[in-house]
Amino acid sequence: MAIDIAEIKKYANVGDDFDINVLTPHLTWATNTYVPYVLGYDLTQGLKYYLQSPVNYTAQQKAYYDILNTMLNEMIIKIAMFDWMAISGVSISELGLKRIEGEISGMTRKSAFQYQEKNAKEYFRNKGFNAMDAVLKFLMGCFTVLTEFTTSPAYADLHGSIIPDTSTFNKYYDIGGSMLLFMRLSQYIREAELFDIVPCIGNAFYQRIKANIGTTDIITLLPELRSAIAYKAIARGIEATSINIAEDGARLILKESNRDNIEVSTKPNLSSLIKSANASGDNYIGLFCRNIRANQSKYPEYIDSRVSPLDITNRKFVPFY
Repeated sequence: MAIDIAEIKKYANVGDDFDINVLTPHLTWATNTYVPYVLGYDLTQGLKYYLQSPVNYTAQQKAYYDILNTMLNEMIIKIAMFDWMAISGVSISELGLKRIEGEISGMTRKSAFQYQEKNAKEYFRNKGFNAMDAVLKFLMGCFTVLTEFTTSPAYADLHGSIIPDTSTFNKYYDIGGSMLLFMRLSQYIREAELFDIVPCIGNAFYQRIKANIGTTDIITLLPELRSAIAYKAIARGIEATSINIAEDGARLILKESNRDNIEVSTKPNLSSLIKSANASGDNYIGLFCRNIRANQSKYPEYIDSRVSPLDITNRKFVPFY
């Protein structure tokens, strides 16, 4: 996973005079922070050994390791660029921060405008974490060959997940394909499953779904189930002010700073979006449960714990909220 200036130029528009040494600490930080989660120790060592001596590997293993190394470099470089930009162009002294302007290699350099800096940071942040999402999706598709991945923390989180990645979530609720938003929503996805779905179907059936996510009987239930979880997670995320609506009113964004710390009640758009998301989530839960009851012989574990177990003659859907 050695990264040189030629590799950096593939993914970042840096000049010939760019000093890689200024980025090195950030490359190290990105590697140490995210690679252990994504690859785990075993696959990290496996990739390291392959890069050192690519012999005694099958053609398929070689192809997958080469793809993984390329994708991983892109992820690390873009996240490192985002991290570096937080302090680029400033010097630190006992008086605090000071912007740096002057001549470099005989050329006069001035700092970018604030909006340019903001756009560049957002670009590398989004592209970096979306690249991480791509790495995880790739590994989930080839773990039978790169078997070391099955011992990684990421595999433990993703294997059997009802909504395993950003692209899956995006099919049911548009978050612009943002890995960052998906990561922020992961807590609320989990809450939606535990507090909105499990009471409707019982824990035994919930565990069956997670253990058999790729089987035909479960796949037929996933569209309504995933829709319900996605809408409920969005409602919870907005209510907790972890995500906001962008100024254009057309997309969701992460809450970035204290200036966004506005009570939900003072934002009519947010309040109406919460109500709408909750209502849509309840409707999808209703469809999901009706589909199960219509084929109850396939799903004997199903039990709606929101009603009395003695009341089996008139079990109707009632929103949990």
